[in-house]
Amino acid sequence: MFEKARELGQMILESEQSMRLADAKAALNEDENAKNAIEEINSYQGSLRIAIESGHLSREQMEKAQKRLSEMQSELAGYPVAKEFFNAQEDLDNLLKGVTFVIETIVKGGTGCGGCNNHGCGGCGI
Repeated sequence: MFEKARELGQMILESEQSMRLADAKAALNEDENAKNAIEEINSYQGSLRIAIESGHLSREQMEKAQKRLSEMQSELAGYPVAKEFFNAQEDLDNLLKGVTFVIETIVKGGTGCGGCNNHGCGGCGI
């Protein structure tokens, strides 16, 4: 069973979705503007986390900080390389969810995804 899991993991790693994500991550890491925006967000999140844990933020300060963080994330999402990264990540996540769904369906005794009335349309891989 674990050998099959390794094979499945390798298949996912070699999938179009996984390769697209790897390419998008490499492009993101090469874009100085995007890298700087990510570093700024990570630094801000770290400082914010420390302030929250120490209890030094008022409700108003917290709302202002969350708004600033959201603005920073929106700015990052505006970079084409970041958009591609987030889209590629979402596609891989959807693939993983689909694979998990198929496994769970089979383990629970199901025969199909239900979207094709269990006739084996192949749309969900069953």
